[in-house]
Amino acid sequence: MNSRTLKIPLTGGCMCGAIRYECSADPLAIGNCHCQDCQRATGTAFATAMVVPREAVTITGEVKYYDLNPDLPKFDQSPPPYAFAKQE
Repeated sequence: MNSRTLKIPLTGGCMCGAIRYECSADPLAIGNCHCQDCQRATGTAFATAMVVPREAVTITGEVKYYDLNPDLPKFDQSPPPYAFAKQE
């Protein structure tokens, strides 16, 4: 990483406290996505995403994962404001 280092573990969650996360590893990648799904989810021009090893993440609370349905038009499927994605 550059001079702006991240403090590990990374911790956070939703504002109401129902969902919390902790990541014990450095990110493999960090980037911004400008797709319409991410714009709808955040209400901004982009969403910042971070890729981390699955085994390094602990999530507590009731998490709902968002999957796109390829049979529906994009405008019929808005993700929740905070979403986690995972690779199967």
